[in-house]
Amino acid sequence: MQSSWTQWSNGNRSQNRAAKEMGLAYRKAPYQNGFNIKYYTSSNHIKANQKYTSRSNKEKLDNYCKELCDKWKKDESVSASQADINELNDIKRMLKDAKISKRPLVIIEEYIEHQNKLLQFADQEVKDSIKEYLDDRKDYGLTSDQLTAIERHLETVLEPWFGKTLRQIRAADLINRFKKLWNKNRASGNWKRATYDKYLTSVKALFKWGQTQEPSKVDPAFPLVKLKRKSGQDNTAQSYNINQIKYFSPDDTYKILKMSAGWDKQGRSYNWQPIMAMQFFGACRPSEAMLLQWSQFNWKDKTVTVGKRKTGGGIRFIEMKPNLVAMLQPYCQEADGKGGLLPEKLAGELYPLFYECQKQASQGEVQVATKEVFEKKFKSVRDSAGQACNKMARAANVDWIQDGPRHSFGTYRYRDLFDEIKGSDDARSNHAKEYLRMEMGTGIECLDKNYIAAGVEPKQVKEYFSIAA
Repeated sequence: MQSSWTQWSNGNRSQNRAAKEMGLAYRKAPYQNGFNIKYYTSSNHIKANQKYTSRSNKEKLDNYCKELCDKWKKDESVSASQADINELNDIKRMLKDAKISKRPLVIIEEYIEHQNKLLQFADQEVKDSIKEYLDDRKDYGLTSDQLTAIERHLETVLEPWFGKTLRQIRAADLINRFKKLWNKNRASGNWKRATYDKYLTSVKALFKWGQTQEPSKVDPAFPLVKLKRKSGQDNTAQSYNINQIKYFSPDDTYKILKMSAGWDKQGRSYNWQPIMAMQFFGACRPSEAMLLQWSQFNWKDKTVTVGKRKTGGGIRFIEMKPNLVAMLQPYCQEADGKGGLLPEKLAGELYPLFYECQKQASQGEVQVATKEVFEKKFKSVRDSAGQACNKMARAANVDWIQDGPRHSFGTYRYRDLFDEIKGSDDARSNHAKEYLRMEMGTGIECLDKNYIAAGVEPKQVKEYFSIAA
């Protein structure tokens, strides 16, 4: 049976007095060698102010209690951890020339009070969050009709959660709600795929906004990516003509490419530069660049043949700019023209499986087991590539943009082609779009939506296609 708590009194007179004031007590730990310690962090002895810790032996118990009592006597916080105190001391050192009259305990109490107010703000109800979100969207120039439509979409989908907060909505519940609405409305012809996408886009945009608030109004674990559109596309950031930059500046492109090759903190070499270069300057999707082989490069004609990831999915030819040739040709020569662009370790894991799929495809049909093994490994490598991109951007102090490298190519390449073509603006635009459509392997609608309206200048285009990290 566990022993009762014993009042601690093993210090000097002032320490013992402090121990009584905070109710400092200890007892033998029941299931291990050592001692449990309890005390109040405030002279208001309520359960909310009670704190527990432990020490492995009597000496460490006494040392901890003496330090605690000394803090109490100096009116320093006993609720903050040592890490909190160290951080506070660091801040004080940075502000050593400023006049700071408040004691650490007061500063921490004000900070906690501020955090509590923020949490109350974050836990506002769904209806209030929708109203605040719509007020925020007004600043983006949306018309009253657009705002009314968005409000209708949000209220239709989120009505079951009225009275609750955005934090209380789970992705699985929301997906089930969309399924029910789809089954209910598609039979009557009220919902087509495009209509479904409009409703889902409104909801995703609301949750995306909620996640950017401080603190987040949405559960941080909410998997936004699970909310899939019926069209299979997802471009929430561009919802309702909200203008957001989707490409990197020439300076940021250079910084990312510089960080794409080197050594990590564990001393292991990595090199994503060929993969990144093909996305920035070779119109490749990440999945296409990962499977690209050096045998697909024609250095004489300065072209590269890019195939869609799916075997037999078609090919397209891309003109290589001088900067892309300068970056990639040394890698090809070093590999003696064999293998692909992935870092060595990942290439050794993925490419043999890829070659086996190609071999079986040439013989008639890829076996299901072979394809499953390849797809599992491909997903793993793709996830590694995604993590690498975020690390590169952080190291370069650049905000990562989803699909930013390929979007950057489309943005700068369109203006590059437009300036090369002679004739009227309409004719130049149409010819540039058609050439870019073939080069990027995408539709005209996608070009108009993602690349055409960016308005980059010739000077930026020249800088972009001169980068050779």
